[in-house]
Amino acid sequence: MESSTETREGHSMIWEMQMFSQSDGAYRRRQSEHHRRHEFLGVRLESYTDAVFAIVGTILIAYINHTVLPKLEGGSKSLQQQSLDHFRFSTVYHFTFIHISVIWLNHSRLFSVVERVDDIVIWINMVFLYVVSFVPLTFGLLGEFNDTYEGIVIPSITIILINIIMACIVWYVFRRKSFLPISMSDIHTKYFERAMYFKLLITPVFAGLAIGIGNVSLLAGQILFYSSVFVVIIPKAITYCIWWKRKTETTAQIVKVLSVTVSKDRIEFFSDGVYSIIATLVILDITTVGIPSRDEVNENFDGSLLRALADNRLDYITYFTTFLVISLLWFVHHSLFNFIKELNSLMFLVHQCSLSFVGVVPTAFELFAGFFRSGTTDADKATTIQLATTTVAIVSLLQFLLLALMNLADNEYVDRTLFHFKSSLHLLVKVAIIPSICVIGYWCSMGSESVQRYSFYVLYISGPLAFVLANIMIKWTKLHSFCQYCWGKVSNVCRKPCQQNNTTIQPENSYTN
Repeated sequence: MESSTETREGHSMIWEMQMFSQSDGAYRRRQSEHHRRHEFLGVRLESYTDAVFAIVGTILIAYINHTVLPKLEGGSKSLQQQSLDHFRFSTVYHFTFIHISVIWLNHSRLFSVVERVDDIVIWINMVFLYVVSFVPLTFGLLGEFNDTYEGIVIPSITIILINIIMACIVWYVFRRKSFLPISMSDIHTKYFERAMYFKLLITPVFAGLAIGIGNVSLLAGQILFYSSVFVVIIPKAITYCIWWKRKTETTAQIVKVLSVTVSKDRIEFFSDGVYSIIATLVILDITTVGIPSRDEVNENFDGSLLRALADNRLDYITYFTTFLVISLLWFVHHSLFNFIKELNSLMFLVHQCSLSFVGVVPTAFELFAGFFRSGTTDADKATTIQLATTTVAIVSLLQFLLLALMNLADNEYVDRTLFHFKSSLHLLVKVAIIPSICVIGYWCSMGSESVQRYSFYVLYISGPLAFVLANIMIKWTKLHSFCQYCWGKVSNVCRKPCQQNNTTIQPENSYTN
């Protein structure tokens, strides 16, 4: 009996070994499927990250509102002199916004090839966002203590930590082939990973040099620190130089890998987040400061809440005007992106600069309302109108520059089937309306106090009506036919020298109706 039992056990062990050897491939497939069940699509992680970056990019302007605006309204100097004294805050704000945009661009560039993530990637990304959330604090210290060594060290350490954590994400993701697209070749993967390391590690090098050299020469440390944001163009410049010297297929592929193309969907999500936060930023101040207490209503307004609210009517009108202006700017932004498929590096830089100036619009409008409420000199009131109109005009001019870049961009960036002559004319009119309003408002700032106040609000509140009238004028008048005739004449003049050189010209029908 024992021998038979041992024989059966031996046969069972042999059978199990044979089955394991035969099903080794199936076992590994089951293990792969098990790991795949613990992997997730990276779309929600990208959306969450974009929302955090949009909030972080606009938080610093709230710091300026609560720190700089009271100083400007209560200072003994004129507004122009105070603005020059606090110009560093504006510089730090725009620098911080561009820096956050570069960090977001690197993240977007990485996740353009990452299809799936797991728990480890999510938690590393959470640590990454935690450090990013400290950027407004550290760079706010830079605005207040920019002439000290500590003012450079703290934001430099933040830059180093952010890029090192991002490099850890790159290292982990590229060790997991299941995270990457199946169509991505090994050569493409290798070049992409090296390019990401170069972009992520060159910025901490400059920040580290700013820490080391800043202790010896503060000016040299400041130059290195501020230049750390713009060193991201070095990889692209080097690869283009190599490709220009050795025009081979391999170098062309490397240039394609390292070229910066920004996803339209992610930039739209990021932009919508920035616009929505900025549009409602003024109501935050009204809610936290403008709500009167019961004791204040009883003492100053004889218990009448309506009288108390009417006393703050300028704040509500300012909020409505600010929200309307931001909405008009977003409308133009939406109209432009209707024809964009992807953004190249120059288009992305112009777009982010326009977003940074959009963040200043609520500050400029609050400054205008504050000076008209406090009863300062007429010169200061005129200066507030000029600052507000100039800020809005800069945003519109940057949008106009983006429209010009769209006309010069290749077909891979702009949808030429939609972006023809008529749509270009519509966009040109839309982009030109807001700067025209700003020019009229700037001219009205030289009038009396009543003219300054009412013209400022009336001009911007009537902005939507100007868009409607312009649309009607284009559709129901001969302006479109006249502009199309002029466009054809200019195109023929520009085409003749090219035809003499036997160059290939794209047919006019692809750009016109």
